Amino acid sequence: MKAKNKKEMDLYEIMNVSRSASQQDIERAYEIAQSSYEKNSLAHYTLMDEDQRKNALEKIEKAYRILSDPEERRKYDQNQTKKKSEVYHNAYFRSSTEKLFIEDGDKTLVRVIKNIKKKFS
Repeated sequence: MKAKNKKEMDLYEIMNVSRSASQQDIERAYEIAQSSYEKNSLAHYTLMDEDQRKNALEKIEKAYRILSDPEERRKYDQNQTKKKSEVYHNAYFRSSTEKLFIEDGDKTLVRVIKNIKKKFS
């Protein structure tokens, strides 16, 4: 499993399956993940301590619980799409605003400040 910076890992990444994975693919991935992190596995002896192993198993259980239930998976996918949409919107707004200031320079900045002052006057 790849670690993400301070963000919750994507459930598909945890299960190591694609977003278009079938129910069989998810079941197979779950079995592999479970066996990889069981008490006597190589990962347990060489890569992680008991708490890390339990934490990984909890993430796997959560991912499987959501991805194996069609309704929960649909909700999860919609939520992920919404989050990505918000990120793209914010990036677009930021780049559009920056472009506006770069093209028009100080004139645009002065106009924006005047408009803000009018709204709050």
